[in-house]
Amino acid sequence: MMRQANLCLGLIFLALFKVATSTNVCKQQGHDCTNAACVSCPPAFGVKEFCHEDTPTVCEPCVAEVNYSNSSSPLELCKRVAECAADHIVAKKATRTSDTQCVCLKGYVEDRFGICHKLQPTQYLTASPTTSTTEVPTGTTTTSTTEVPTGTITSTTSFVKYIIIGSAVFIILCIGVVLVCICIYRCCKKRVC
Repeated sequence: MMRQANLCLGLIFLALFKVATSTNVCKQQGHDCTNAACVSCPPAFGVKEFCHEDTPTVCEPCVAEVNYSNSSSPLELCKRVAECAADHIVAKKATRTSDTQCVCLKGYVEDRFGICHKLQPTQYLTASPTTSTTEVPTGTTTTSTTEVPTGTITSTTSFVKYIIIGSAVFIILCIGVVLVCICIYRCCKKRVC
């Protein structure tokens, strides 16, 4: 019985501690409102009016293809959707919960920084046709075949070759330095230095 009482007291203390130490995100960001008024706007909605004292946060719906919100937050407005750069096309239009997704134009390849580079026929080893099905707004689907490079780009290949050669030279130099140090140590040990 005593054990159950201690367990109940521990749980009550833990609950009180959690309430006492809970942080009000709105207050942390300079908005003077109670915990009850600091209401999060769900995904697809952004803050229209921030909370104030006992007045709760007012949310407004984001507009598809104009702005979006992909998280629940009492502080975030709807974010403006991205526009594709000149060398990109829209792969997927923005929705109320996701940003625009862009891909490079046909004949271009995107690097890790999102920049498209023209793909030369000699830059890839092999190409295989790939079939993709895309839903068109009218509800019908279209199938298109495009060439996608599946080989390694030669500029990347030559870069890897330089890294391998540089690493090999570095290792050989390190071995040489170690051997010279060993020779010097042995000479000094025999007091020949």
